[in-house]
Parts: sequence; structure tokens; C-alpha cells
Amino acid sequence: MSELFFLSIIEEYAQQILAGTKRWEFRENPEFGKAGDYTLRIGDRILIISTGNLNTISGYCIVDKIIKGKEYRKFFVKDNSEVWKYTGCPEDNEDASVFKEQILKKYKTAVRLKVITIRYPIDISSIKHLWTGKKWSGRGFGHISQLKRYGICGTKLKDYINEIMDGSV
Repeated sequence: MSELFFLSIIEEYAQQILAGTKRWEFRENPEFGKAGDYTLRIGDRILIISTGNLNTISGYCIVDKIIKGKEYRKFFVKDNSEVWKYTGCPEDNEDASVFKEQILKKYKTAVRLKVITIRYPIDISSIKHLWTGKKWSGRGFGHISQLKRYGICGTKLKDYINEIMDGSV
């Protein structure tokens, strides 16, 4: 069974992911994907939290591929136009050189995402601690179990999210 994670992303990049133009999420942390006792795997789902002016959950992604460490370097360093098309960055594009020069040097983990948007975005300010009423910050990466005491309108957040993913909300 797939696990459910959350990931906050700068609004500009979150919108590109949700539009399907940014197919990969790159992270500096070579251990990215660990959240408590859970480890991100292919097939898992990630809630995309757009941070900035919107501060919403507008969709989620299914993890299609995870590349780390030496495999990351081998995969992306190839001068193969098929690899660049796969990343969403055509070889003849100006972005390809920026990608090669800056992103490959800085980042250590890449996650390929398949996007699924949700009908009604969730405002992060509506997610509150069920006992104290304190708002959730919506920041970081983690597993949904870390938010077991949070909810929306009195419904546990995990249950609410699962209803959205099932299409019943």
C-alpha cells in the first residue's frame, strides 16, 4: 500500500509541478525522503503544498522514480537528448545548460512526479490542531502520520485527504 507524504514547495515551482511542466523535484539532501519511520518509495503519494501567497494544497503527486547519490550523477550527466526530454528540459533549450551547470552540482536527490490536481484546493490556514485549534504551518517534508492531531472542520486531516483522493469531497 502506498504511503502519503507532504512537501512544501515555493509557489512558483509548485504551480509548475501542478501544471505538469516541472516533472522532477530536486533536493540538496542526499537523505531526502525519510520522515520518521517512513521512507519515500516509488508509488507513494506526496501532497504538494504551495508556499507563498497561496499557501494551499492544490494537488498531489505519485512518485514515479527516485534517483540518489552516484545513480543521480550517472543518470543526469549523460549527453543523451532522450534523458533531457524525460526530465522536461530539451537539450537545445537555454534551461538545459543552466540545469547542467547549477542543478546537477547543487542537488543530490531527484524525484520524478506524476501529478493529480484536486478539485478544491485546501487552504493551509484551515488545517488546525484538533485539541488546541492552533494552525499548522504547512512547511517541510513529512509523513501524514506526523499530522495525526490535525484536521479540517473537526475531521482528521488524513481522513479528509483520503476522501479528496477518492473523489468523494
